[in-house]
Amino acid sequence: MDTSAIPLGDRIVLLGRTIGRDQYQLIKLVVDFEFSEEWYADGSRTAAHWIADKLDVTVSTAREWIRVGRDLRDLPVIDEAFATERISYSKVRTLTRLATVANEAELCGLAEGVPAGLLGRSLAAWSQKNDTDLIRDARQQSERRLTWSVEPDGMVGISCRLPPSEAG
Repeated sequence: MDTSAIPLGDRIVLLGRTIGRDQYQLIKLVVDFEFSEEWYADGSRTAAHWIADKLDVTVSTAREWIRVGRDLRDLPVIDEAFATERISYSKVRTLTRLATVANEAELCGLAEGVPAGLLGRSLAAWSQKNDTDLIRDARQQSERRLTWSVEPDGMVGISCRLPPSEAG
């Protein structure tokens, strides 16, 4: 199909929607693949390593796809919103870090009303109003991490996630 007569913006939106549908299918497949252990029979250390090798992505990207796919198994409202393209993969990634069966409908509704770039801030405000200090502190403690990677120029990049109380 020749799309050259379609304005560039419309072509971008069409392609983006196709990618969104394909991303949903990929997320569902990678988590099924992990449970199949087909990757093990192929000699890979983990499903994420196999996926990274075959799809030419980083292992951390493959791990994140698997994490999101696992989380979606327990979050049917978010899963359905992703499947029907009401929310993007970017929003799903963010939502699955905070959502539970009890709050997913509310959080999904919130996500549908804000751009992906503002969702983290909106969820933080939601958490301040709705989570107990104990729940929020436990989640923040479990999400702490320090990561590093070697950049293409040989420099080492470092990233950390700290609870607000420890970052000051």
